[in-house]
Amino acid sequence: MGVEINTHLTSLRPIRPENAADAWETQALLAFEKGRGEVTEVVEMDNKKYLRFMHPLYEVLQEKEQEIQIQHENLQQASSDTTYEYAFS
Repeated sequence: MGVEINTHLTSLRPIRPENAADAWETQALLAFEKGRGEVTEVVEMDNKKYLRFMHPLYEVLQEKEQEIQIQHENLQQASSDTTYEYAFS
């Protein structure tokens, strides 16, 4: 028995229409907004059973965003610690 895995990115507000969420994905995305960490369910489509799984990507992005913010703050602090002297003749 072979295994087929299909993946894609989706959103409640997709940039590209072809990435729009289907009904199941929409419910999962709404659950993420309420704090749920992941959604899994076995569903039947076209007389076949499928395991559907979604995990919020924004958790990963939030961690990266925090790292970038810290680096940005460090850079701002470093530049504010630098004094410049100008001389004109």
